[in-house]
Amino acid sequence: MWLLFAGGVLLFLWAQTAQAADRYWVGTRNASSDRFEDTENWSSQPRGASGASIPGASDIAIFSFSGGPARIRSAVNVGGVFLANSFTGSLLQGTGTLTIGTSDFRVGSGTFIGHSTAINIADLFTMTGGIVRGVHGTFTLSGAFAITDGSAAGTPSFTSTGTLLFDGAADQNFTKGASTTMNLQNLTLQNSGDGTSDDIVSNINGGL
Repeated sequence: MWLLFAGGVLLFLWAQTAQAADRYWVGTRNASSDRFEDTENWSSQPRGASGASIPGASDIAIFSFSGGPARIRSAVNVGGVFLANSFTGSLLQGTGTLTIGTSDFRVGSGTFIGHSTAINIADLFTMTGGIVRGVHGTFTLSGAFAITDGSAAGTPSFTSTGTLLFDGAADQNFTKGASTTMNLQNLTLQNSGDGTSDDIVSNINGGL
C-alpha cells in the first residue's frame, strides 16, 4: 500500500500482489490428460471443481487423493509440493527442472519419480512415508533433509543415482530414521554459511 497526499486529500493506493494459494490435484476426473500443466487437473479445494489455475511460484501443489499419475512435462516453479499421507498415486518429473520454494517438498505417501534434470528446493525436504526414486540429476536443497518414521503409509524409501547437494547458507540437518531406506550415489556438501553457521548436522540411523 502507498499513501499519497494531494490537494489536501490523503489517498490510499493499494498494490496488487499475487497471493499464495493451495492447489489440489484432481487429475482423476480428466481422462484426456495427466499433465501437471493442465488447468483441468487442478482445483482450489480438495476434490473440488477442476479448472483452477496451475500452481505457480507462490502456490503449494497438493496431492491428497488416489488416482492416475501426474506427469510434469516442462520446467515447473512452485512454492511447495505436498504428497499427503492419503495419496497413493505417482508424481513424475519430466525433462524440465523442478524448482520448489520455501513451502518445502514434503512426502507422506505415494511415489515421486525423478529424472536426469535438476530439482532445486529453497528450504526443506521431509519424508515420513512413500517412495522417491529415479532421481538421476542434482537434488539441491538449502534447508534440512529428513527421512523419518512415523507415517502409516509405509516405510519411507529414497533412492538417488544423481547428486544430493547441501547448498544452504546456514546450518543444515541431515536426518535418517532407523526404519527408513536411503540409497545415495553422490553426496556433496557446499554450505556457504559463515563462522559456526556452515555445519551439516547429521543424525543417521541404520546406515545409508
